[in-house]
Amino acid sequence: MTEFLSTRVDLTADEQVIIIYQLRVILSDISMFSFLLFLSFLLGKWTEFLISLIAMLITRTHIGGIHRETYWGCCAHTLLFFTAVILLADILSKTCFWGIYVVFVIVDIVFAPCPSLERGRFGVNARKRMKLLAVIGVILCGLCGVIVIPEYNNIIMVTLSLVHIEFMLKLTMGRRTNKNA
Repeated sequence: MTEFLSTRVDLTADEQVIIIYQLRVILSDISMFSFLLFLSFLLGKWTEFLISLIAMLITRTHIGGIHRETYWGCCAHTLLFFTAVILLADILSKTCFWGIYVVFVIVDIVFAPCPSLERGRFGVNARKRMKLLAVIGVILCGLCGVIVIPEYNNIIMVTLSLVHIEFMLKLTMGRRTNKNA
């Protein structure tokens, strides 16, 4: 693909490396999504998986979280994440707790986005925008879970809980590393 682009556009060696990396990321994400969708379809939980995935993407994209260093580590982590969401959502009570959404909003306002070597540093305006998008994401997820699709509220609440637990772990580990440096 990069060779094809190189014949059409003048690319430096660095640009070629970046394009190759981005293509690998896209292909690995597509393969992981396809595998998880297939597995959830086999288990009869594909709707729950898709709702959880959407809730995770809406929030985690803006607050950050734990990243794995290898493709297989990421696959295992992602599989465990969605398995935990589906199992915990079935186990937990079906009652709605508006309070948990409020806690997520407060956490996002105070702490998001999580500083990370993988994501680089953000300026003040970028941080404000990411906080705002994270809060809007939590509010949208909460409204969907309570008003639009209440039968899937537990999936949304557990997904957001695990996303925020990962976020706080990453934030805590990052701060501990910075204090030791």
